Amino acid sequence: MVPSGLQKTDKRYVWLDKARLTRWNQVVAEPPQTDGLRERLTEAAADGGEDDLHDFAWFRHTAGRVREAAFDAGIPMDISGTAMRPSGFRVSCTAVPPAALRESTRPGADRCYGIDLYCHHHNSAEFAAHVIDAVLYGNSIHGNTDEHARLGRALRAAAIARFTPVPTASPAG
Repeated sequence: MVPSGLQKTDKRYVWLDKARLTRWNQVVAEPPQTDGLRERLTEAAADGGEDDLHDFAWFRHTAGRVREAAFDAGIPMDISGTAMRPSGFRVSCTAVPPAALRESTRPGADRCYGIDLYCHHHNSAEFAAHVIDAVLYGNSIHGNTDEHARLGRALRAAAIARFTPVPTASPAG
């Protein structure tokens, strides 16, 4: 599906591997190959064997394979997902096409995410705790694990250090 305001031929928001991008003009000029499309997309979705992944990482990887299969069928699209956290904060991400990810030199490219925050319902401490939860979730850190607890403590300490005013001292002398 092409987002509102974009044409099927618009490549501004496309994250694909170089080989697929070189075929862009051909793909958008030809009609979609819909025969057997459901089976191809279902096969792409089931192809990962990644049942042990964090649910957000599983979505990014699975939807990324579906994006590639859809493009190969002549249907360029973006697939994104949003998870609502218990705080009401939303963490959103875009599918990660495997071939594009292999070519990427960006550190953490498989963890690109965004957070929608609603701070008017929370005091400062609650807000910070919910942001930390959203950041850990966006980075596919499983809750109730030692890693989650350790990183949560480190992020809280960093937030406190960053936002605690440091008294100014008069110059020694």
